[in-house]
Amino acid sequence: MAKNIQNILLMLKFELAEKIFYLKARLWHNGFLMWWGKLYIRDNEFHPSLRINVSAMLVMNPKQKQRYISDLLRRRGIAHQRSLQTNKAPANH
Repeated sequence: MAKNIQNILLMLKFELAEKIFYLKARLWHNGFLMWWGKLYIRDNEFHPSLRINVSAMLVMNPKQKQRYISDLLRRRGIAHQRSLQTNKAPANH
């Protein structure tokens, strides 16, 4: 009987850990961090906010993933153009 109780507690522990991971991914990675990254498009295309957030993608459905990737590519393109403009040397001295 004690072995059954231990197994049940272990199962509950893993289920709780899974639920906590899901909530963290849903609220933090897929919520706040994505919102924060969209507030301002950086001038550097290698900024951490323009990296693919795999933790956020784990809790997205296929339509959300498609929107996320297309928006990420759009923001990276803008950041790339800005970095080219920033690093341009003057043509005439």
